[in-house]
Amino acid sequence: MIADDANRVNHRGLTLIELAVVVGVVAVLAALILQAVTAAREASRRVSCLSNLKQIGLALNAYASIERSLPNSGGALSPHVLLLPYLEQLQLYNGINLVGPGPGKPGSGAAAVLSWAASNATAERITLTAYVCPSNASDRRRARLSYPGNGGDGYGRPDSQGVFASGAVPAPSLAGIADGLSQTIAISEWVAGDGSMERNRNVFRATRSPAPLLDFLARCRDADYRTLPMDLPGKGTDWTNASLGYAAYNHLAPPNALSCTNAGIVAWSALTAGSLHAGGAHTLFVDGHAAFAKESVSESVWRALGSAAGGEPATLD
Repeated sequence: MIADDANRVNHRGLTLIELAVVVGVVAVLAALILQAVTAAREASRRVSCLSNLKQIGLALNAYASIERSLPNSGGALSPHVLLLPYLEQLQLYNGINLVGPGPGKPGSGAAAVLSWAASNATAERITLTAYVCPSNASDRRRARLSYPGNGGDGYGRPDSQGVFASGAVPAPSLAGIADGLSQTIAISEWVAGDGSMERNRNVFRATRSPAPLLDFLARCRDADYRTLPMDLPGKGTDWTNASLGYAAYNHLAPPNALSCTNAGIVAWSALTAGSLHAGGAHTLFVDGHAAFAKESVSESVWRALGSAAGGEPATLD
C-alpha cells in the first residue's frame, strides 16, 4: 500500500493565477522582442537612407566636375533629372523632355508648364530606389522623392538663395558658393507625402492674407495642422519638378517643423526638411559629406547652412 502511494504521480495543473503569470511573462517577452526587431529594422532603413544620400552626393560631384556647375536647369526641370546619367539611369534620362519652360526657353506661363509636365508624366510616375528613403517606402505609390534640393534660407534675397534655387540662371558653380562647400547644404531629407492629413507629409496654409515673414513663421509654428487646409497634398510627389514643395525645400524653419504657405503663396513659405527617423534628418553638403541635422538646431544656424552666399559661418553640432 505504501509502495503504491509512492508510485503515484501528482498531475496537479496550473492554477488560473499561475497561468495568468505565464501568459503575462510571454506577452512582455514578445513585446520586447517586437520592439527590438522594429528598432533593428529602422536602424537598417536609416543606414540605407544615408547610403542613398551619399550615392546622390557622388553623382552630384561627378556632375559638377564634368559640367563645371551644379545641376540646375534654370527652369521647371529638377536637378534630380540632370543627375540621372550619373546614377546609371541614362535610359530614363533620354526619355525625358529636357526643354522645360523657363528663362531663355520656349513657352511661358501656366499653359507651357502644364504641357511640359504632361510630356513627362510617364517619367514622373517612376519610383527610383536611390530617391526614396526606405523609411518612407510605405508611401511609394505617391512618394517618389525623399531627398529634395536646397532652395535657400526662405527669405528670397539674392544672397540667401540655395544651391538649387528655382530659376537660378546661370547654374551655380562650386566657386560661386561663397559660404564654403562644407558649410552649405545641397540636399536634405523630407517626409514625402501620400496625401493623408499628417503634419510632416504635406504643406498647409497658415494664413489667409500675406504676413511679414517672421510673423507668418510664428503662426505656422503654433498652428494646429488638423484645422488647416492642405495647400500641397504631398511633398515629393513629382520628382521631375524643380519647384518648392515638389523637388525643393527651404531653410526657413528647422527639420521636422510644420510646412506652411503664407496665404497659399508657395514662394513665401516654410517648406521644411524632416524624416521618419527620430530627432531630425540626414543632410548632404556640397562637398559630399553627410551629417544628421537635429530638429533642435537653431533657426539661425539652419538658415545660414541653407544660403550659398550669405556670409554666415555655421556648422551643425
